[in-house]
Amino acid sequence: MRPRLLRACLPFAASMLVPAIALPAQGLVPPFRVGITNPLPGLSAPAVPGTNVQQVHFVHLASDPPNVFLCSMTVAGLAAQYGGVGSTDLLSGRFDVLTNTFTPNSEAAALNTTGTEFGLMLHHTALYAVFDRLPGPPWLASRAAVGMPWQIVGPITPLPPQSNYDPAPADFNGQTHLLHVLGTSIAMTPINLTNASLTGPSVIVINQARAGSTANSPTPVLDTMGQLIGFSHHDVLASDNDH
Repeated sequence: MRPRLLRACLPFAASMLVPAIALPAQGLVPPFRVGITNPLPGLSAPAVPGTNVQQVHFVHLASDPPNVFLCSMTVAGLAAQYGGVGSTDLLSGRFDVLTNTFTPNSEAAALNTTGTEFGLMLHHTALYAVFDRLPGPPWLASRAAVGMPWQIVGPITPLPPQSNYDPAPADFNGQTHLLHVLGTSIAMTPINLTNASLTGPSVIVINQARAGSTANSPTPVLDTMGQLIGFSHHDVLASDNDH
């Protein structure tokens, strides 16, 4: 499996033309300095119950305080009490940006197998989620209410076979779409959230940025109503995966 960089919507910022939003300062996080590693202690081991964190995603619910985000992660060496069983596993929890504190829970435990799960990405309602289970197609999970354990809906089909898909869910014009790698590009395809089936043609929305590269890791940028207004993503060439 090729490595992927940490990806997130909020509280991290993507470079694009979107309205400025005032957010509270991130508590204990040190000032950012270009050219050095800038650790986020609250989102790293040992604060996260594993050996390392490989992917992070956030959504914010209106019912939560403005500084608290639902958080999903891909973790290597995840502790068994949170569902750790494989090479990389999925973990959920909440992150407080003011105190730089991650509080894990076991809501994603049922999604993990002894194989490789990667890239748990949440719908803005936090009632649906998608992830890669390698090798094979991406998978859809759902739950009846926030705080309940995630349950498998099924593999998302039909998709052409490829090494990974980097799936993410997002609503556009009132229809939920799957954002995903398709060949060397990123596409969006309408999806039925009841049975994990894709219901329409795939539309390419992001092309590769360099000759021989692959656009990957699409993260939706949403407006306050949860509608898709932009993307954050990466572009990989050999081992160079740039944001």
